[in-house]
Amino acid sequence: MHTGLIVAAQSESELAAVLAHEIAHVTQHHMARMASKDGQLSMAMMVAMALAILSRNSQVGSAAAAIGQASAITAQIGFTRDFEREADRLGILTLEKSKYDVRAMPDFFLACKKRAPVREQRTGLFAHPPGNHRAHCDAQNRIQGVPYRQTPDSLDFQLVRAKLRAEQGTPRETLVQMQSDLQDKKFSNEIAARYGFAVALLRAKQPARAELNSRR
Repeated sequence: MHTGLIVAAQSESELAAVLAHEIAHVTQHHMARMASKDGQLSMAMMVAMALAILSRNSQVGSAAAAIGQASAITAQIGFTRDFEREADRLGILTLEKSKYDVRAMPDFFLACKKRAPVREQRTGLFAHPPGNHRAHCDAQNRIQGVPYRQTPDSLDFQLVRAKLRAEQGTPRETLVQMQSDLQDKKFSNEIAARYGFAVALLRAKQPARAELNSRR
């Protein structure tokens, strides 16, 4: 749980979706199960490396090492994919029971894919394997038939997110952006928007304007 996640989430349901997904990883002991699997994969890689060392043909030896490493990585990605699907499934159930919008999960995965570096999009590898395109599609399929539920954000979430946004970037750039959003009414909650603007004003060392803004 970090500030970047709160800023990246466009709604409280999206934040809840990520937390529900990660909670499922914990309750299903995925880290412990992955550690056990990693031990088996390491043995396979050691055997491949031994064959490479014993081989008198350098090309054959290099190929054996490469194949062993690739096989281990492929197995690990496949194992992780199963965990991700399980975390998706249980996370969506947790969202539904908590009365959050289950559609927030595929929405957040799709937003993550759009923000991912081009290099990662080309290779299909993301910071949270095995790729947010897969995650978006799987989550989208899982919510089919689930009744639509519109869940408004709490004021607490809006205030925290506004404060974190106001603390990003340079004071001047952030102040210009926050003021523009407020003037153009690009906000879902005016109280939170004005609070964020006040924080930006304080960062820019304009306490008088911040106090004036807080009175409106």
